[in-house]
Amino acid sequence: MSIPVVTVGQSREDLVGGLERLHGPVTVVRRCGELAELLAACQSGLARAAVIAEGAGELTASLVDRLAAVGVSIVALSDDPGEESRLRSIGVVTASLDVDSATLASRISDAVGQLPGQGRRRAEPRDSGFADTAAELRPTDAPEEPEHVPAGAGRIIAVWGLPGRLAGLLWRSTLLQSWRRKASQ
Repeated sequence: MSIPVVTVGQSREDLVGGLERLHGPVTVVRRCGELAELLAACQSGLARAAVIAEGAGELTASLVDRLAAVGVSIVALSDDPGEESRLRSIGVVTASLDVDSATLASRISDAVGQLPGQGRRRAEPRDSGFADTAAELRPTDAPEEPEHVPAGAGRIIAVWGLPGRLAGLLWRSTLLQSWRRKASQ
């Protein structure tokens, strides 16, 4: 099983080169310049794991959840015990800044294995965490019966050509006159 990885930041050791030299299941597919670029690459389906070498302080629980929703696990490099504790509490796997490549590859594999449903990739679309605006346009298996809407004696009033406030005033006065007529009947 190949694990495509995107990275952001520079570490003390060239971990990306070290991961590539291992010729193992972990493959670096992109080095990103900033966290926003990493997020975009992950949401496009390019990677299953992200390594944060710099900028782990910018990680939030909502960002971690957003990446987990698209099937991406996060490994952050940090030597600050307080930062490591915060990162673990929001679901990020941590490693030391001077971790060797083999250990980092192992942490990446473990992190990918911890995400629910992370066996083989499925053919059906995954939940990206965003609203599906075309969901209502897709046909369903069972035809739905149309709702019966009782016919009423309502009226539609449309006003064209009047700008903002003037249209609102005209609408309100027309509505008020209609209510007065009904009340007097």
